[in-house]
Amino acid sequence: MKFSIKNCVLFCFVFITASLKAQNTSVSDSIPFYELSLEQLMNVSVSVATYMPMTARESPGILTILTDKEIRNSGAKDLIEVLRTIPGFDFGTDVEGVVGIAIRGNWGHEGKVLMLWDGFEVNEELYSTLQFGAHYPVSQIKRIEIIRGPGSAMYGGNAEYAVINIITNNNKDLTGVNAEVVYSQMSKTFAQRSVFLNTGKSIGAVHINYSSTLSQANRSQLVYTDRDGNSYDMTDQSAITTIQQRADLFYKNFSVSGLFDSYTVEQRDGYDNSYQRPYKSDFKTVYLLSKYEYKAGKILIVPGVKYKFNKPWSVNKSSSEDNIATYNTFVNRTEFYINTSYDQGDWLQVVGGINYYNQQARQPANDSVYFSNGTKCFYFDNYAAFLQGIVKYKKLNFILGARYNNNSRYNYSFVPRLGVTSVFDKWHVKALYSKAFRSPSIENINVEPGIKPENTIVSEVELGYKITDRSYLTANVFDIVTQNTIVYFYDSLNIDKYKNEQPTGTRGIEVEYKWKHARWLSNLNYSFFTPAVQSVISAYSVPEHPTRVLAFPQHRINWQMQLPLSEKTCFAYSLSWSSDRYSTITNSQGDVVTTRYPAVLYSGINFTFSDLFHTGLELQLGCFNLTDQKIYYIQPYNSDHAPLNGTSREFQIKIQYSINSKN
Repeated sequence: MKFSIKNCVLFCFVFITASLKAQNTSVSDSIPFYELSLEQLMNVSVSVATYMPMTARESPGILTILTDKEIRNSGAKDLIEVLRTIPGFDFGTDVEGVVGIAIRGNWGHEGKVLMLWDGFEVNEELYSTLQFGAHYPVSQIKRIEIIRGPGSAMYGGNAEYAVINIITNNNKDLTGVNAEVVYSQMSKTFAQRSVFLNTGKSIGAVHINYSSTLSQANRSQLVYTDRDGNSYDMTDQSAITTIQQRADLFYKNFSVSGLFDSYTVEQRDGYDNSYQRPYKSDFKTVYLLSKYEYKAGKILIVPGVKYKFNKPWSVNKSSSEDNIATYNTFVNRTEFYINTSYDQGDWLQVVGGINYYNQQARQPANDSVYFSNGTKCFYFDNYAAFLQGIVKYKKLNFILGARYNNNSRYNYSFVPRLGVTSVFDKWHVKALYSKAFRSPSIENINVEPGIKPENTIVSEVELGYKITDRSYLTANVFDIVTQNTIVYFYDSLNIDKYKNEQPTGTRGIEVEYKWKHARWLSNLNYSFFTPAVQSVISAYSVPEHPTRVLAFPQHRINWQMQLPLSEKTCFAYSLSWSSDRYSTITNSQGDVVTTRYPAVLYSGINFTFSDLFHTGLELQLGCFNLTDQKIYYIQPYNSDHAPLNGTSREFQIKIQYSINSKN
């Protein structure tokens, strides 16, 4: 039998299945539901009333967990800075000044990476994209939990390649007031200036939280040059403005939360040729989330309702000079779900649920824009059910689960998930096999009514060794193959188009060594990928380099170190090395121009002074991109957009003050 990651995983399944059948043990399916954290899913911190004990070494997933202490001491002010330290994560540019995410060499911007913010699904609803850069308030984060791998069986059609679950301090344990001011400066202009506030108070059985964020930033102070050599200075023409307001109410087992998020990008980079003047792209969203937890013995039932009003990629002013039309499409999404779990103790855990949501996209009545069906309204219904089970037998954990998804506009999807994990002495091993899917978004279907869902098969094997009680070494190999790949392009009239392409994917390895003692921390990781299919599809390929994909480095090394200088002072140092990258554009003369960007090394330092002069007062001083390397966000698909510049060297100051804050 030919050796491959898939064969290795399947061999482990056959062996464990035979062992379980010999014991006449039946297996049921289970899956964690949206509100439960990935940390609980992987049972790093166990809720014994809901889940059986299972450590991160036993968990059925390639898992990364970042704590608030690690994030805060690093000095990170932006989610890009945090996620870049994770093996396999990277960023590239889309269009109109927007920066999106990639995972393991795969462009995950449109509906392939799901991000949850306290249960709010923050992917926008027209294209399912995520927008990064001075967007999400890092200071409010309590914990980040990441599945580096497929999550569709648990979380649906936006979790094809990864799930990022962010848990903030806005919970019913928050009391008092926490405020933070951040300012960072490049040589010619400010990089970011932000104010954050969150507060909580209990009144009898009722607990109320409120948080507010106001942030302004500049994407870059460098000169952007488009495919034809036209240039402009981004110093005062790449502004980003973020406004967030949030409120939470908790009463016994009932909770309701609301979030308003406004994200505005000023841009001139456009699609291919730069515009004559800057324009604003707006992303506005209102979220509502309500749920109730009911427990009867070993059974937990959680019904809930979610609502989202979303107006992304909005352009309010047209321009004949730059061939820009107004775009004000908005979406209403209403979702109902019931999830339940059953914990039989030390050997069986079952979780499942049902989910329904309706999406309605509408064009403003005073616009002349219509959907492809000739109406002002475009909608669909989506039904899903999921079930998964974990059976523990001696030192073996066997996982079997699946999700069924049925949509009124496209084909149904059925995605099984299998896994076997084991911990023995200082070693642990995981063999995981999953199918995943990407749901076509509203605009995917509107532009191409016959578009099909993507289907992905992922095989993963992880081996870990506990060197000491304070240090771990883990390594994993992965193989990702995506069929019916949904590829974006635009025609000569700058009209968005989509099509299902030939298979794509990557395979590679990720290695991580982590050492931690008290406040001391050192984390070193390495990641590598290469195409998993014989040829890269043309939209993602680099001419004359068949083993390379656009935009992303094949090799990356990250190192973070946090060292206490005293009881109240911490020094942090970060280092990130990326191998060479490629961009490809076709200029207006029809010439294909491939540019190689050499390997780069970024570094940064940060000092944290806790309880400075007064209890609860914290001061941070840092410098990032110490050697002033040029940061480029390269477009991962060949649509003729030149690389977008990032921030230069910046000096940063943070001041945080907490009064009776408890989290």
